[in-house]
Amino acid sequence: MELERQIRRPISSIVDVIADTSTEYFGSATLSDAKSELVIPAVKSGGSVTDIFTRFNSHQDSTKNFCLTDILMCTTAAPTYFPAYQFNSSVYVDGGVQANIPAMIAYDHASKSYPHYDRNRVRLLSLGTGDYVPDPLNLNANRNLLFWARNHQSVFKILMDGPQNNIDLHLNSVLGDNYYRWQIWLENPIDLDDIQDKSINRLIDLAHGHLEEMEAYDNRHRLGCLIEKFRS
Repeated sequence: MELERQIRRPISSIVDVIADTSTEYFGSATLSDAKSELVIPAVKSGGSVTDIFTRFNSHQDSTKNFCLTDILMCTTAAPTYFPAYQFNSSVYVDGGVQANIPAMIAYDHASKSYPHYDRNRVRLLSLGTGDYVPDPLNLNANRNLLFWARNHQSVFKILMDGPQNNIDLHLNSVLGDNYYRWQIWLENPIDLDDIQDKSINRLIDLAHGHLEEMEAYDNRHRLGCLIEKFRS
């Protein structure tokens, strides 16, 4: 397909495709144009600073009313896959480097922006994009420089997976039964840049299967119960 042909072009061309696609969908729309609250993390390259782009801040300060296309380019600049993105006198990489589960950032932002909120009325649904557990009998123990050069997907996964379990535990502790985490576990990994039809269809089938499985639960995680709770 045309998109696959374009994706296989050099990195500079791939970035152009991402930018063109973002512009096609969002045009010149800015954060303040969003119909609901947005909280989008991006990490400043070369440092440990995570910038949080929000619709709330764009309403409070017009200098923070950035174009959605620029923000998306910042937060999707995945290390080892795409180059860092220069924007607003800074250089950014994927927000997932420090916030692979941005749910904690969203909750923290909401609690600070609306200080009189009732925690008991908070409902938080965190959506995973699929993960896998490496084979314990093949841990690639001898990871020299050549290994990392040849296995950039493994490098990226380590960068992204670091803090996510701690965040999940913390949100469970803070919100209890009002926090939900949906995640699908894969038998084999699917690379970030894998756009094959069979891989996309596999993800769709897994998602449908997960929803059907949830509907059969006999506990608070049953899909119908969750929907009713979010409506309350």
